[in-house]
Amino acid sequence: MSILKNLKSDKKKLGLLVSIIIILIGVIPLIIFIYIPDLENPYKTEPLTLTSEDGTRLNALKYTPKGEKNHGGIVVGHGYCGNVQHMQPLSIELVKRGFTVINLDFRGHGASDGFLLRSELINDVKAAVDYLEYNVSYVTEIGLVGHSMGGGAVLAFSRTYPSRVNATVAIGAVPDEREDILNVSNLLLAIGLFEQGATRENLLNALRFYKGRSNVAIGELLDGDFIGGNNTMGFISPFSEHMFEVKDANIIYETVQ
Repeated sequence: MSILKNLKSDKKKLGLLVSIIIILIGVIPLIIFIYIPDLENPYKTEPLTLTSEDGTRLNALKYTPKGEKNHGGIVVGHGYCGNVQHMQPLSIELVKRGFTVINLDFRGHGASDGFLLRSELINDVKAAVDYLEYNVSYVTEIGLVGHSMGGGAVLAFSRTYPSRVNATVAIGAVPDEREDILNVSNLLLAIGLFEQGATRENLLNALRFYKGRSNVAIGELLDGDFIGGNNTMGFISPFSEHMFEVKDANIIYETVQ
């Protein structure tokens, strides 16, 4: 009781104590939810440094599921002015489902070196793909996920190196008919209903071009499932716009599938 009385008599100490308690209440759950893995789907997160072809040092986070049984690896790339933290929720959902994930800071973004050169982003993606192929022996197939600028980068890589990629997800990045995406296997194009950079018709046109036919629809697989090969899907979430697409539960679900 005497300690409490002393604190009440000293308003500065009382204020400091209350502030510490408030900070602990806010920080401890944040640490638990972000850095302590799901107990039912354990994984670990570690920093990773990659080097692009021109020598640019790239920062990344590597998420590894428990155990080293054969499974897929996924490279995740953020949008313009983004960083690995923007793609953290999606990356965690992927690793919890058994994928090794490389969440990449593109050049000139986050903790990576260099300046933004869009023509070089494909080589940033390549650095992460090379790492999975040559340094993670239990990765059997590789998928790419990119949002906005990152969506354009993963599409560019997939159409340039089609034999190295099993599946590609472009979120908030709808290619137009001038872009050659015909050799991109297992393609998901996803946007939010309130996407500022593309419309439903833009997405339908991309699907028509990709499939070479007019009778395409949003939200359905056009050729069965994604296991067999060259399948594609267009998806529009009813609840999000460009900045929030990578945190949208519906888009994350379709990406995981």
